[in-house]
Amino acid sequence: MGQTRSQIRGAMTTPRSVRTRSRRQRGAVLVTVGVALLTFLAMAAVGVDLAHLAFTATEVQSVAEVAATAGAEALINGGNVVAEAQTVAARNMVDGRPAAIAAGNIEVGAYAPATRTFTAGGTPANAVRATPSATVQNLLAGIFGDFTSTVQKSAIAASGALGSGQPTLPLALGECPFSQDSCLDQSCLPKFITVKDTLDTGAWTTFLSTGNGAAKDFLAKPCGTGKETAPVIGVGDSISLNGGTTDIFQVVNCLFNLGIREFLVPVVGVSCPGKFNQSAPVVGFATIVIDAVTATRKTKSIELHPVIRTDVLGPPGGCAGCGTWSAARLVS
Repeated sequence: MGQTRSQIRGAMTTPRSVRTRSRRQRGAVLVTVGVALLTFLAMAAVGVDLAHLAFTATEVQSVAEVAATAGAEALINGGNVVAEAQTVAARNMVDGRPAAIAAGNIEVGAYAPATRTFTAGGTPANAVRATPSATVQNLLAGIFGDFTSTVQKSAIAASGALGSGQPTLPLALGECPFSQDSCLDQSCLPKFITVKDTLDTGAWTTFLSTGNGAAKDFLAKPCGTGKETAPVIGVGDSISLNGGTTDIFQVVNCLFNLGIREFLVPVVGVSCPGKFNQSAPVVGFATIVIDAVTATRKTKSIELHPVIRTDVLGPPGGCAGCGTWSAARLVS
């Protein structure tokens, strides 16, 4: 028998239980999508917060470094440490605003290269520590009441008596004319030093060479031979001293007449008068200016005076009374 119209319509109609289950499934999917979307948005907000903090931290670290370096340069040159550090810091931007550092976060102290430690207020004062900070607005954390985060960074810049360098004249001076105290002013340096071929205050050197080289080989033509290049030497290195090469006086006289009169020379641990015709340890460096040269057959001498230099590249560690200081540099 054929089906009636109502029977056919009933067969084509979805049962109520099936429709209810379908609605529930759609609702569950919407809830899952909503939770996933909220999770994604939260993770994105966290990512934005972290990226913002990281970028700001980099900016604050840069401010710490330039402020410490400027302060250390002011310290060694007798300037206003706090004012210089704050002025340089303000030239930089942090989180879209001019950077600032409180005076209390700029500390003068002593830095010990051997232990890499900084002592605020310590002596001798040769370093500056700058510790700037910045307040950052949070995106996600603000929802939970933590509206801001503080980023703080620190840097130390130090200077010191030059402990390693490349001499520009093959002459070594004895340490006796120099003060045992720290010297950053011309008034505490010897007014003049006379170097003679009698070896009472200094001697010519071939540095680390123990061969048959001559001091004039370390000076360029037309005055020297230019056969050798002066090595980088440091405090504690033992260098050879030689007074037998009297022709070096003519070489220095040649340089003097060409207007080349300022040189970096090593200072050695030999008393004056002392035995300058042997090897001796380097204790520091001096920057000298030659005032006069006598290079006759009977008389050979050089009149010179040391000068203050605070911008020589190289690590610290030399004699503080010799007047030649390394340029301020970051140490931490």
